[in-house]
Amino acid sequence: MKRKLFSAQNRLPIFTAAIILAGFGCTPAPKPASPLQAPVDLNTTIGTLAEIYHFNALQVRGFGVAAGLNGTGSSECPPALRAELERYIRQQLPKARGISPRQFLDSPNTAVVEINGTIPPFAERKETFDLLVFPIDRAKTTSLDGGYVYTTPLKERSTLVRYDQYAKIFATAQGQLFRNTLDDENASQWYLLGGGIVENEASVSLILKKPSFEAANAIRNRINERFAPQTAAAISPAEISLKIPTRFQHQKERFLQMVLRLYLPNDELSVNRHIEQLVDNLTHQDNKLEAELGLEAAGKSVVDKLIPFLTSEDPAVRFHAARCMIHLGNEEALPTLEKFCRDTNSPYCIPALEAIGLTVRPRKSEPILLRAAENASIPVRLTAYKQLELIQSPAISRDLIADSFIIDRVFCGGRPLIYVFRADSPKIVLFGSPIHCKPDFFFQSDDGSILLNAKPEDKMIAVSRRHPARPRLIGPIYSGRELSLLIRTLGESADTSSNPRRQPGLAVPYQDIILLLKRLSENQLVNADFQAGPMTQAGSFLQNLTQSDR
Repeated sequence: MKRKLFSAQNRLPIFTAAIILAGFGCTPAPKPASPLQAPVDLNTTIGTLAEIYHFNALQVRGFGVAAGLNGTGSSECPPALRAELERYIRQQLPKARGISPRQFLDSPNTAVVEINGTIPPFAERKETFDLLVFPIDRAKTTSLDGGYVYTTPLKERSTLVRYDQYAKIFATAQGQLFRNTLDDENASQWYLLGGGIVENEASVSLILKKPSFEAANAIRNRINERFAPQTAAAISPAEISLKIPTRFQHQKERFLQMVLRLYLPNDELSVNRHIEQLVDNLTHQDNKLEAELGLEAAGKSVVDKLIPFLTSEDPAVRFHAARCMIHLGNEEALPTLEKFCRDTNSPYCIPALEAIGLTVRPRKSEPILLRAAENASIPVRLTAYKQLELIQSPAISRDLIADSFIIDRVFCGGRPLIYVFRADSPKIVLFGSPIHCKPDFFFQSDDGSILLNAKPEDKMIAVSRRHPARPRLIGPIYSGRELSLLIRTLGESADTSSNPRRQPGLAVPYQDIILLLKRLSENQLVNADFQAGPMTQAGSFLQNLTQSDR
């Protein structure tokens, strides 16, 4: 189309008309409202107007040094990486005289390693996570067994393209290396269980679907009113930052789901209508969790409406109503949840234990959790243990061995059980402590490196070890017959100068100790069952990458 052109004659009538209209004082047309100030329908939930935004699980990578390898390491390393590691060693050990970074890296007792892992979503500063570790030169480094990784910075994997690249450090890595010795699952790979330490605070925000000052302020005020002042801050018409309250640190996802279900209107009629709809959903809809979260978000005013459902014939209604009440601080629902805890065939048994451990006062929750810790079901026992650990129950006695792994003794009834962790942290849990070794006792480990011996009349067990780097037998060192004492004797460092109260041990790695415990149970040298937890999946994302992507 051709654009119409106006001549001087065409323009004159328009100009004249404008003067006439101005002379009569005609009011100019109103300007359209700014999108940020346009009215917003606030008669709804926050989730209708906004979405949760947070950093997803972040893949990280770093390059460090593993030491203590007993001659199985290698000096091979790309020159650029070697220069960076030598500089880093000098920075980390500025006062250590006589230490040559070059000689340290050239030693067959060390190896340069690559470290990979994933920081989980919502991870807080100082939170730990697992890492996969492998040597840079896999041909010449024959094993990382027994090794210890020195503090290593971890950076975002997708942005790390050079060894000397300056980039933000998201986490650090350190700790004793672990290899699965119990079965064939990833048996040739090494890990740091709980060896990754997050360096930055988690960042969570609400992003408004349509930016609006009015909506942002209303959402911020509603969140702070329901939870606590300063939980939410409106930093722009499009974004509200969230701080997860302390009481929800172990229920972060639940807290965020409740935020989305917060109802914005505060007039009594609208609120009551909203709650009645949620109550109806609890009883008639299949997705009862959705209704439970909405009711919990509404606050303590819903408790009276939930009490009648504690006697419902529908176990799903009973459970979700009771859990909602418990989370709102009303312990009238405790007997209902306790019944679910005793029924190990119920799908609500473990969720009920978790709810009780997270919210009920320890004085009331501890007896329920201890009864569950006696149960024949290992998942139930493990859930009860984790909740007892969370409330810092005196029924759990904890020892840190050689600053590398934990022994937890759970003083409860039931069949004695040795449970070992292969993910999250290196930890041995002894249910039904104290667990004792049999009177007539002789045992040799699979590789012949560890010898245990005791006659029926002996009060102590003689413990000896053939160290891979020493020709002579070390020991015997004498241990008490209680299993936790034997584990301590095996795992504790030989050098206890930093803590003279500690008894010296044989410095057996965690991976070898848990295999020994499995054999002791299989040979009925201890009166306890053995169960290993699932293997860590740290670094599993590498399986989907090509060699060039790695």
